[in-house]
Parts: sequence; C-alpha cells; structure tokens
Amino acid sequence: MPEDNEDIDLEKLVNLVNDKIQNKKGRIENDAKNRAQLERELKESKDQAESRRQELDKKNTQIDSLTKEMKNLRLALEKAQKSEEELKTYKDLIKKAYRSLKKGDNMLDAF
Repeated sequence: MPEDNEDIDLEKLVNLVNDKIQNKKGRIENDAKNRAQLERELKESKDQAESRRQELDKKNTQIDSLTKEMKNLRLALEKAQKSEEELKTYKDLIKKAYRSLKKGDNMLDAF
C-alpha cells in the first residue's frame, strides 16, 4: 500500500507539474500575441508620425514659397508706389512748366 500511495503522490506531482507547464506555456503564448499586437500598433504609430511629418514638411515648403512670393509682391508694390510718386512729381513739373510757358515766362524758372 505505501507503494500505491507513492504512485498516487507521484502521479499528482506529475499532473501538477504538467499543469504548471501548460499554464506557463499559455502565458508565454499570450505574451507573444500581446507583444506582436503592440509591435503592430507601434509600427502604425510610426507610419502615421512619418506621414504627418511629410505633410508638415510639404506645408512648410508651401509657407516658405508663399512668404517669398509675398516679399516679392511687397517689393513690387513699393516700386510701383515709388514710380507713382515719381510720375506725380514729373506731372507736377510739366504742369508748372506749361503754366510758365503759357504766361511767357522763362522755362528755367519753372524748374
């Protein structure tokens, strides 16, 4: 009988060890699945971040281009305003010369 008890205890011990091995194996498989899922999510996040970075680079390039265009337009406007002022000055001088000529005054006095 003692031998039978030892066999039963040994069988229980083997079953217990097998259960622990199965539990450990299940946890390892579950951890592997979780890790794979996290790696997929990380890759997706990296891809999204790269896509956003490229969009921002594109928008920054557009902003730089628009800034340069605005600067060129501002310079063109300043030149146009300066030309307009010069034209007004010449127009005033021509009017003054015309009036002087009309009066018969010396043209040099008009300038």
